[in-house]
Amino acid sequence: MRSSTHFFVVFVFLCLIHFAHSLIQVNPSTQMFVDEHNRTRIFHGVNAVEKVFPFYPVLDRFDSNRSLCQQDFTNLKTWGFNVVRLYLAWPGFEPQRGQYNFTYLDQLNKIVDMAAQNDMYIILDMHQDVFSRKFCGEGFPDWATLGDDIESFPFPVPISVQKDKDGIPIVESCLKHSFFMYYFSKGASSSFQKFYENQDGILDAFASMWQQVAKYFAKSKNVLAYEILNEPWPGDYLKHPELLLPLGTSDKKYLMPLYSKVNDYIRKVDDDHIIMFEPIVSDFSIVGLEHGPSGSKDYLNREAFSYHIYCVDADSHGDPKSRAICKLFDDGMFRWRHSTIQKLGSGAFLTEFGAVSNATAGSHELRWMTEQADKELRSWAYWQFKFYDDVTTQSSPPTIESFYGVDGSLQFDKVKTLSRTYAHAVCGVPTSMNFDASTSLFSLVYSSVNCQNQPTIVYLNEQWYYPRGFSVSVHTKSGASVRFDKVKQNYLHFTHSPQVREGDWIEIVITAQ
Repeated sequence: MRSSTHFFVVFVFLCLIHFAHSLIQVNPSTQMFVDEHNRTRIFHGVNAVEKVFPFYPVLDRFDSNRSLCQQDFTNLKTWGFNVVRLYLAWPGFEPQRGQYNFTYLDQLNKIVDMAAQNDMYIILDMHQDVFSRKFCGEGFPDWATLGDDIESFPFPVPISVQKDKDGIPIVESCLKHSFFMYYFSKGASSSFQKFYENQDGILDAFASMWQQVAKYFAKSKNVLAYEILNEPWPGDYLKHPELLLPLGTSDKKYLMPLYSKVNDYIRKVDDDHIIMFEPIVSDFSIVGLEHGPSGSKDYLNREAFSYHIYCVDADSHGDPKSRAICKLFDDGMFRWRHSTIQKLGSGAFLTEFGAVSNATAGSHELRWMTEQADKELRSWAYWQFKFYDDVTTQSSPPTIESFYGVDGSLQFDKVKTLSRTYAHAVCGVPTSMNFDASTSLFSLVYSSVNCQNQPTIVYLNEQWYYPRGFSVSVHTKSGASVRFDKVKQNYLHFTHSPQVREGDWIEIVITAQ
């Protein structure tokens, strides 16, 4: 009897240990994502941010503009994507103050379940642009919008915006101008300031909202991370111009306390999921954040820095006007963000880039960006999968950034550029990963670890990059063998033999025939 009891206790304990480490986390020594088998994980994905009511995509049928249904997940998996950055809308979950709409979270959970069925992950992103719909934006509920002078559009350049009978700007009128200009309006800037200062307890309400979300999704293994706030603005620069310079001022003054508060609320109900955090949207070269939301090294395995890179020299289609200027800017951003990531010691994720057309210039920009991300072994998510009523976009027409054209046709060149050969999971610590889209040559080099006999998984788009087939070669420093199998279309599994030891150098090369 004692023996049976002892076995049961040990079994339960091991199950609990397994659950505690079954979520994707960050290896602080490499700052890369790792799974429960100790494999390094790399993510390529898309954003899916439905910016108007009901604040989630169409789930039950395919729509080239608005769906995220089973067919969409099948397509995404075929193209090699394994993560979706999904809009968590505060006005969708808390339309009235203190009244939580859990039916809304149920809808998001359906997406999480579909992702799980396709071996994909979800980042829950509390997205905002220009604070709220009152300023031609989205993100914060009307009741949480306390900004002064809502009629002021915008400063310093006067722009006339048509409004409906309730005084809310009409989307078609907003889209006639660059959405970023609306950040400079007195209303948007003062709303951010009042939010940071917790006037009327709005910041407390924001943290409480996140606590409820984290409690709901705490046991979901396919939720990769909670992203606290998309592209925060410095605050009321009209009253406090010192917030703009030096760069990083608002990061230190407002974001670090905000992230700390939200972190404390989330960690009371979920101590396991990764929390993502961004810098002030205007802080290009210098980020003032000195640590992650927890402020503790003990949580570096559950924190990840989220950042965006868009070329500033783009035309109305989002495409580079000058490839040279865009490369120069992109390279600078990668260097600046790499420096910040090293300082923070957390994981990192390029959660937005792209928003380009299907033209050659757009594909060139995407190829350059993804090549630079490969050099840093960085996970990324393209902006964005579909139109999803994007009321805050630089692109004209606004559907141009999507995978699908106005007529519903697939934007082939764009999608092919993003459908790169890469390693989903690596049974080791990767040191380099390269894919040459012009020749389809792929190489991966890594140092092996004990990953409980789980395979290294490499995605390759056979139809688009290897139509005549491909050949695979594997080299190990010790000479030990590594077996590879094509388990299904577009996916290769590489399994180490028992002779492969920890630290053994392994190189995988794939060439087109």
